[in-house]
Amino acid sequence: MQFLAVFPIALGYLFYRVFYLNPVPPGLQLPNCHVYGLAPFLKISNDLVRLLFRFDSWNSILFVKVLQTPLSWLETAEEKRKPGKVGQYRDWCFENKPRVPLGVLYSDGQGREILEYKDKTGLVSSDTKRTLVFIHGGGFVIGSPEHYSGILREFVEDGQTNMLFVRYRLAPEHVFPSAVDDCVFLVRWVFDNSASLGIDKKNIILLGDSAGGNLVLNVAIHLLEQNDKYPLKGVHSVYPVVNVMHDVPSIIDYRSDPAGVLHKDEMSWFMVYYFLGDLSCIEDYYNNNHVSAKALKQYSEVIKKHNLTELANGANLHPENWNASSGVCAEKLEAKLLDGRANLVLTSEEQLRSLEKTKVVVYTCETDVLRDDAYLFTGLLTSLRVPHIHVYEKNCYHSAFAENNYPGGLLREKIHAELNKK
Repeated sequence: MQFLAVFPIALGYLFYRVFYLNPVPPGLQLPNCHVYGLAPFLKISNDLVRLLFRFDSWNSILFVKVLQTPLSWLETAEEKRKPGKVGQYRDWCFENKPRVPLGVLYSDGQGREILEYKDKTGLVSSDTKRTLVFIHGGGFVIGSPEHYSGILREFVEDGQTNMLFVRYRLAPEHVFPSAVDDCVFLVRWVFDNSASLGIDKKNIILLGDSAGGNLVLNVAIHLLEQNDKYPLKGVHSVYPVVNVMHDVPSIIDYRSDPAGVLHKDEMSWFMVYYFLGDLSCIEDYYNNNHVSAKALKQYSEVIKKHNLTELANGANLHPENWNASSGVCAEKLEAKLLDGRANLVLTSEEQLRSLEKTKVVVYTCETDVLRDDAYLFTGLLTSLRVPHIHVYEKNCYHSAFAENNYPGGLLREKIHAELNKK
């Protein structure tokens, strides 16, 4: 009965979405957009599931899956992976939002910046005032401070938090490992200039989502290898990109999930742009024909050595069923896949153990293609006896952190709770 009561509201919203909201600009052939999406009907189904979340309808996911099945015919997987204009996608999906005043603390004039979201008092030196350094997601290709402005300002409302935003250079103009190098440089700049900024260098915490979740872990490892020079207080990684090898079960289960904005198509689009700067290998990446025999051997050895064939959430990995490729794309991508900065599950054990020096929290969402990758990474930390906290959020999907809705609010509440723990 509860579900039937919600249905008219959902139906009304569907008509509102179709007939009153602006469509996607003509000719914009890109992955699903955070604002509207390539196929408006597919985005409608995403919105409906989020609407139904508010009513705690137990079968809302099932309803939208049924709804999306015929609608998915409007856009094939091949169409979603066509090359597009990255700049137009960035503007439409992530930067077409009201501009907000941000303080520029550092800029090199080449795209690397440290920005501040000010609270009422601005940056104030205090023994109790922490500084969150946020590194944004967006597949290493998109993302802007405007997109996250409303969400990040929640963190400064307590008057005890400084919020800094790291703007790093994006692919495809700047390929791997540019983003890692930029973020390491910029976070080190914050530490090195903490006195002039009026912040406590012993109370600096990293926070990042998705691609940013990968980058905060990379930065943490780099800083903590420098002994006590950079006394990082914590690293909070929200549904991070940590594995770029073969599909884990969650990628298969949610590769076209209606409750999320990140699917296998989008993941392939982002990662190929990040690694190569073009889409020449996107089909091979999408079809798991991007892993060389050498890369697969090393990946399988890590999984077997640390008993990760069965993850903590019950998902099973089967390395014996994975196939290596000898194609051109596997050769082009091999060095990237073996690099621990891109593929964190292949980071050296010594480097991962450096995380013992700080508080590590990894956040995972239920219906997220990256869910099992996070379990793979935290399982590796468990095997190495590296202390960490793994927070699992049910009724949550990829991108929820950056959205002002019910699932996003629940996820951020858990992040606030972990930040406030002593």
